[in-house]
Amino acid sequence: MNRNSTGCRDPGAIEERIGYTFNDRALLTRALTRLAYTL
Repeated sequence: MNRNSTGCRDPGAIEERIGYTFNDRALLTRALTRLAYTL
């Protein structure tokens, strides 16, 4: 996955990779943040 100009991962690429489209981008952001803190 490539990072965009702000240094963040592209949500569209993440959705394509996992095969699920999030209706609410805030939900995706929260999920990724929680995942990052658990690693």
